[in-house]
Amino acid sequence: MRIPVFARRRNPSIDKPILRKSLAYGEEQVRSGLAAWVDSADHSKGIIACEMLPSGKTLQFVETISVSEKSLLPPLEPNGCVFDPPPTAQPTNPVVRWMTAAFANQKSKRIRMEETVLRRQAATA
Repeated sequence: MRIPVFARRRNPSIDKPILRKSLAYGEEQVRSGLAAWVDSADHSKGIIACEMLPSGKTLQFVETISVSEKSLLPPLEPNGCVFDPPPTAQPTNPVVRWMTAAFANQKSKRIRMEETVLRRQAATA
């Protein structure tokens, strides 16, 4: 019979087992003190790893390792592009609208003005 093996600090009623092992493996782990039965009356429910080692010590988790200040990863922005955060005075809107009507009107007016200037410069030259 194969029994589920759960990682430490997991809830067997919610979380999935990390693997399935033989019943003999589960009994050996419980005897050595590395695991405990999820339900001591029903061994088919599996084992869960213990926090305490047989020596009485608890496992020490590695904290974040400090890496040198210069990142080895490429920059997030492509060359020539820089993130420009929006002004804080404007309300934030989760829906991104690429071009509002007011912006479109301003853009078309600016393009017409530039075309007019270019035509006048070409006429005088």
